[in-house]
Amino acid sequence: MAVEVSAVSELQFGVGVIGNKISDHKTLIEFEKSLAYTTHTLTDTTTAFCIDGRAIESLADGTNDPEILERETYSQLPGGLAISITKSALMADASFLRDATDISHAYQITERYLSSLGYRDSAHEGCAASNSLVQSVSAQLTLDRVKQIVMEFIPESSPGLTYLEQNYRRQLDLLENGFYNSWDPLLQADTVSTKNPHLYSRLKTDDSHTHGHYESGLYIIEDATKGFSKNEFGKLSGGKQVFGFTPSIAFEVIEKMGLSSQEENRIQIAIWQDLIQVLNIVISKDAGLKIFKER
Repeated sequence: MAVEVSAVSELQFGVGVIGNKISDHKTLIEFEKSLAYTTHTLTDTTTAFCIDGRAIESLADGTNDPEILERETYSQLPGGLAISITKSALMADASFLRDATDISHAYQITERYLSSLGYRDSAHEGCAASNSLVQSVSAQLTLDRVKQIVMEFIPESSPGLTYLEQNYRRQLDLLENGFYNSWDPLLQADTVSTKNPHLYSRLKTDDSHTHGHYESGLYIIEDATKGFSKNEFGKLSGGKQVFGFTPSIAFEVIEKMGLSSQEENRIQIAIWQDLIQVLNIVISKDAGLKIFKER
């Protein structure tokens, strides 16, 4: 049975340029129906692609058949699985990264750890979450604004909320100490294209100032078994786009890491904080991107 999807709120922040505003109710209903129709059981439960809404044109293993790519359904996190976990674990001062000398070292530790647990990283050409990693942590929203936005995503009773301020200040400390300055996007690109070429993608771009980004919303999928096929969605909707976010895979990974309950709670809230940071540098607050969820 198909899921039911509805718009529940809007994203009212962002210093970027991406965002195609949904201006009428009929178009909104079409988005909801198309998202519901293209929500499927995950193709691969061991990875997460980026939240990027642009269609996949090809994979580094040579896959470029549109029909095959339309069937691909993955979890989605900002920058892929390893970058999202790395940035969030650092924010949460997780024990497994305390020996990391800089962000590149931290990524390598996380990527190897994920591999040992049976997970694999993904990446794509021109990834803003990776290319602009330093900007995403330096273009900080105020602590109060972050709290307000997080509360739109998760229940007030969520245990991790008590650690939001600690995470925020921990990241500021790392930023001031130059921890993030060494990041080179080629590290992730080379790692994934070598180890997991079927998870390294080239996306559909154009020569516009948004490089082919025309997202009109953020689709949050909380069911750990599901994702949405952005290629199929694009075809069905006539080229429309939304960002996708499926945090369950991150929570699943965290539970397998053998961390303390406090570390788990801190990383879980950090996953949402990282999403907000990445969106903040790419979307325009004036676009009013819709937040879509299953009913």
